[in-house]
Amino acid sequence: MTTEDAIKVLNELDEITLYKKEAEALEKGIEAIKRTIPKEVLYSYDGYFNGEPVVDMASCPNCGCDFEEGDETWESKFCPNCGQALKWEVAESKEEEQAKYFKLPEEHKNEH
Repeated sequence: MTTEDAIKVLNELDEITLYKKEAEALEKGIEAIKRTIPKEVLYSYDGYFNGEPVVDMASCPNCGCDFEEGDETWESKFCPNCGQALKWEVAESKEEEQAKYFKLPEEHKNEH
């Protein structure tokens, strides 16, 4: 049984459970299982170097916990705040990195 199959079965059980306590336990179980499926971190930047954005920030897609390049949590397999499994991508080039992780604000698009 795959993780997705388990989530589907638990969701079906949740729909027929009559007792609040059991329904809450099923919901918590579903949430915990979903956190084992890696989600891509959300990359961002907070500055420029030679006119190029420097991507050195990321956040958890589940809870928004922030990561900064150089910190011990950078490229962690799991979010230290909520336990979400994380997927970190490595871009082939700066252009690919910029295109994949963020869109430049309108006022900066023609600066390069």
